[in-house]
Amino acid sequence: MLDLLIGAIVSGGINFSGRGGQLQIAGMAMPSSTITGFAPGDTVDLATVTFSSAGTVQLKSGNVLQVSESGSTSI
Repeated sequence: MLDLLIGAIVSGGINFSGRGGQLQIAGMAMPSSTITGFAPGDTVDLATVTFSSAGTVQLKSGNVLQVSESGSTSI
């Protein structure tokens, strides 16, 4: 498990290895690092993003994940 707390700085990429990996991101600032090795069973938890049933997730060009929830958009 990698837990990125508010204000964390990621140097280099984030690489999932094996199965059951967890990436937890606190705060609204998303890391700009490339995430590789993501596989079934791995999870990304946007800990401070409030759930809304009207939320959406889109995979944009360049494999960029866009999450829109409660009026905020995270990329």
